[in-house]
Amino acid sequence: MLGTIKDPTLFLLLSSVGILLFGSIGYGIYTTVGSSFYKLRDTIKLKSMQGCMN
Repeated sequence: MLGTIKDPTLFLLLSSVGILLFGSIGYGIYTTVGSSFYKLRDTIKLKSMQGCMN
């Protein structure tokens, strides 16, 4: 039987590290494509369309 946690220090430490890890990954994804996602353009597609128009 695993039993209960008698000393919550290790649990708090590991959960804090996990929250910081997933929070930093989430923030990195948000800053990469988050709020400006609708402004992204497909430049390859735009250049190929301009090439066909010439």
